[in-house]
Amino acid sequence: MPSTLRVLMISEPGVDGVFRHVEGLIHFLLSREVEVDFAYSDLRGGADLKELVSYVESRDGRTLNLQVGNRPQFGDAAALVRLRRLASERRPQLIHAHSSKAGVLGRSLRFLGVRGAYFYTPHAYYGNGRSRKSAAVFDGIESIFGRVGTSILVSQTESLYAYERVGVSRDRQIIVPNGIDCAAFRPAAQAERAETRARLGIPEDAMVLGTVARYSAQKDPVTLYTAIREVLENHARLWFVHVGKGELWDAVSALGVTHPRIVRVPSFQPMSDFYRALNGFVLPSRYEGFSLSVLEALASGLPLILSRAPGNQDFACFGLDAVYWSDPGSVSHLRQAIGGWLSNLNQPNNHREVALSNFQDHECYQRVLRAYENALGVPAHSSRARDSQVATP
Repeated sequence: MPSTLRVLMISEPGVDGVFRHVEGLIHFLLSREVEVDFAYSDLRGGADLKELVSYVESRDGRTLNLQVGNRPQFGDAAALVRLRRLASERRPQLIHAHSSKAGVLGRSLRFLGVRGAYFYTPHAYYGNGRSRKSAAVFDGIESIFGRVGTSILVSQTESLYAYERVGVSRDRQIIVPNGIDCAAFRPAAQAERAETRARLGIPEDAMVLGTVARYSAQKDPVTLYTAIREVLENHARLWFVHVGKGELWDAVSALGVTHPRIVRVPSFQPMSDFYRALNGFVLPSRYEGFSLSVLEALASGLPLILSRAPGNQDFACFGLDAVYWSDPGSVSHLRQAIGGWLSNLNQPNNHREVALSNFQDHECYQRVLRAYENALGVPAHSSRARDSQVATP
């Protein structure tokens, strides 16, 4: 058995929360002298993806652009052939796939004779938050591939869904929450807040509510913007800023959301600076895995406005004292939750402390590395720091 672990990391999204998780995990593994090859797709990618590809290559890793989207397409078969060729040449000991498309492609290698330990992180099952009828096909696919390797789930809700709806047995699951760089994501100093607001064209004395989310049915921007427009009319100092892009951008634009106090930007760098412009964070999703953007807001010490949706509801288990809840898809409930936040705008909260206690990124990535080693039956990695226990949601 080689002394150095070699991992083939596979991810279809090159943006948003899934990508940021994969990016952080790859950097952690490389810092621990684990060899990493990276298969990705640039159809949903940006500058950060290009930087990560270059970084992996600079560390002697191989990279492969799968050029696939998140929906089934004819190019998937060609991508699988190229992925198998890469695996045959590099002989990874572990294959770790992230999100549904990469999960199918990556775990298909097992059926094509590629040996190794397999891991899959769904980052929210597609069917979670949907009716059984609409989710049946996707749950069926997940059920077939759920018999391959180990599923790393990020929350108790996701674990329960995997067990009850997808049929992933408990002995094929582990729960490891997403982790956050709490040094980068932290409460803002006054000067930092003013500087970031200036970049966004927002007055320094404004009340700013923000979100980081794709314009997708999962994130439900239609409900969000309908509620926001109503609240803005009654609060002259309130601003709303949204970082993200996606297939519902035009649908949201059709709502007539042009407003002098609504700021929509496809991306913002560095993301840690964005949260420093905010007084509060909102995510009214219809379902989540365990949202990285919520964790980033948590580490930044921000109050939260969340839907009572699968994944989001797991945050109720941590004793957070500044969360305002709404029902998924309800404009009136979301409007009331925003009103509750506005009424308690300057109250201190325990969110930063909870993040430090539960979601430090290096501790969560450490648990993933430990799972790799356990699957291979190898000793703990020699360069690894002492294990720290991380509470699971």
